[in-house]
Amino acid sequence: MEQKIKVEEVRKVLESYCEIDGNIKTLNSIAEKLEESEEEQRRYEERTEEYKRLKIEILREVSQLPYKQKAILIDKYINDLRWTKVAYLNHYSTRQCKNIRNTALQSLKKAFQNNETIMNYIEKEAR
Repeated sequence: MEQKIKVEEVRKVLESYCEIDGNIKTLNSIAEKLEESEEEQRRYEERTEEYKRLKIEILREVSQLPYKQKAILIDKYINDLRWTKVAYLNHYSTRQCKNIRNTALQSLKKAFQNNETIMNYIEKEAR
């Protein structure tokens, strides 16, 4: 059963990449320092593993894109650069970079719809 997602949801997943990466570090730190119940520690560890799986799946899908699309998405969403810096590094205008990004987002939309881990995250975030 193929599920449909919107381009905006694809963009949100990419924009949340840095936050997810930060969450992994924070949750690892919390899990190490936790002296409370084993149950609470287990929940933190499960959430950390869930974020790790999500991070891997996002990178896997992005890595399947053509080089210029991948480079622009990585610079913008993973390296968190401004459009002017993305354009400079990739030797395109900012408008061209945004057009390439839009094409890449459409491709990722299809890929994300077929990725169970990412779809579970999108559905969970929608609740």
